[in-house]
Amino acid sequence: MLRQMFYVCILLNRFPGILLLFQQLGGWVMILFPSPLTGDIKQDYRAIAIPIGNTILVASLLTEVPENTRTISPEEVINAGAGNLKTKAANPTVLHALQLSYSTAVANTLYLALATVCLALIFACGMEWRNIKDVANERKQLAEAGNSTQVKAEAQQ
Repeated sequence: MLRQMFYVCILLNRFPGILLLFQQLGGWVMILFPSPLTGDIKQDYRAIAIPIGNTILVASLLTEVPENTRTISPEEVINAGAGNLKTKAANPTVLHALQLSYSTAVANTLYLALATVCLALIFACGMEWRNIKDVANERKQLAEAGNSTQVKAEAQQ
């Protein structure tokens, strides 16, 4: 456990964006990472996508807002949210720049969904495709054959 914490500290110092992800995950990190193979938390892995997407959105806003406008800080934009951009913008030019920043940040977030779908498609194509009806018929035939041999064995005794 101590060794894991040491590696996590090195990772966090080396890649600051991961720190933002871990902050968003909060207590889930302590539950998920030490015991990923218990089987009880299979549903919780799905909930990791939301903090990852939020991290991508925030990190993109932190880089995009200064590139598009210098009149407002990225932290103010993040705290205001997408719905309150009009109140933070001083003029229509700044509003357009903030909307462009948000548009790019949301597009970067959607790349996560696209990558997930592409990976799922690759893995789905690599799986064996079987007809469920054929499998059910095979199992039924094996069960009948097993019952008939069991009946024959009982009759011989």
